[in-house]
Amino acid sequence: MKCWRGPGSRTEARKRSPDERGAGSSGTSRTLYLIGLVKMEPQIRELLPERRNVSFRKVGKEVLIRDAETSQVHFLNPAGSIVWECCDGKTALDDCEARLRAAFVIPAQADLVADIRETIADLDRKGLLHG
Repeated sequence: MKCWRGPGSRTEARKRSPDERGAGSSGTSRTLYLIGLVKMEPQIRELLPERRNVSFRKVGKEVLIRDAETSQVHFLNPAGSIVWECCDGKTALDDCEARLRAAFVIPAQADLVADIRETIADLDRKGLLHG
């Protein structure tokens, strides 16, 4: 909720006339107008899954992942590397999208969320993410 103070604003102090004051008043009153009160539902943010404890290393802007259990090595391109970094169980999907948009020139109409979900599904199929 926001309140503004000052002449002509939403919250404004004014001197009352002697007729308005009555006995024992200080001579000042405040008129408070609150507008635009809207009940907002809390927004549930979709968190990305947590990556498994596998060894990985950044090589430039790419990531090299070594899965000791399966003896497989995976290479992620720069975009996949950002998604991998976001897979910490704490980063929200929209934050990951913002990081990708900041790192690359991506058209506004591109469905980046679908691409992130596809990358996560691929990482999951390869057994690199927790449940």
